[in-house]
Amino acid sequence: MSDDGEVVQRFIQEVGADLANQGFPRMPALVLLALMSSETGRLTSAEIGAELGVSAAAISGAVKYLQLVGFIRVLTEPGGRKHVYSIADTPWYTASLRAAPRFQENEVRMREAAFALASRPAAQQRIEELADFYAFMGQRLPELLREWNEQRAADAG
Repeated sequence: MSDDGEVVQRFIQEVGADLANQGFPRMPALVLLALMSSETGRLTSAEIGAELGVSAAAISGAVKYLQLVGFIRVLTEPGGRKHVYSIADTPWYTASLRAAPRFQENEVRMREAAFALASRPAAQQRIEELADFYAFMGQRLPELLREWNEQRAADAG
């Protein structure tokens, strides 16, 4: 393996472990990092498998997850049937910041659960605190995305 290949493997494995320790699913993290560290940002399943040394089944589940959360796109080469996985047009961090509606949905669910658990005050308090957290995150994420885009525009200009 070339020095460049070793650097890429170390990046994928170390950052992938960090993401997994933070709660991001391990295999999707590795696939995302393989795509991010490729020169084109596009790889086939076979290329991802070769890069990571994993099975097609592991890649299949990972790309489904990454597509669901908006981090990657699945393309088909013109005239072919082979899927090519690509970093989404919207960068992954932007996709993650657009999670505000999910936080709002979770807030509603937590408030309903807290109401239903009125006979358990300690549980109700914990669930209400979680609802408050979701409300806070749902409000702040759009603001953070706006600030990030302003910073990116200022850095580019």
